[in-house]
Amino acid sequence: MIQFEKYYLFPAQEVESISIGENSGLNTYPFQLTVYLRSGRSLGVSYKTKEARDKAKASLAARIDNELNGTDRIMDIQLRAHAIEENLRGVEKRQLKIARMVRKLLPPTDDETKEDVK
Repeated sequence: MIQFEKYYLFPAQEVESISIGENSGLNTYPFQLTVYLRSGRSLGVSYKTKEARDKAKASLAARIDNELNGTDRIMDIQLRAHAIEENLRGVEKRQLKIARMVRKLLPPTDDETKEDVK
């Protein structure tokens, strides 16, 4: 979840775009930063200085990017781990099958005949 200037909280996957603007009608806070969500809702905050707005925009964009790509990386790692586990299981089954076939083909050793006698 992304927190936007302590006023809004929304999932990063819902962000459609981020825009900046200026409103000369608001003399004390003329610089605006708006987040548009896929639902059609827009969330806006006004700033006193252009630098503060640009800093907030960069921070917000970085957090959104980090959350979106972090989720992708976690999913990718989980998929790779699952694939490795499945391959290991397959290798273990094949090795066991090969070992049994080799045992059948080779003559019994002294240890195996002693075990059979007991």
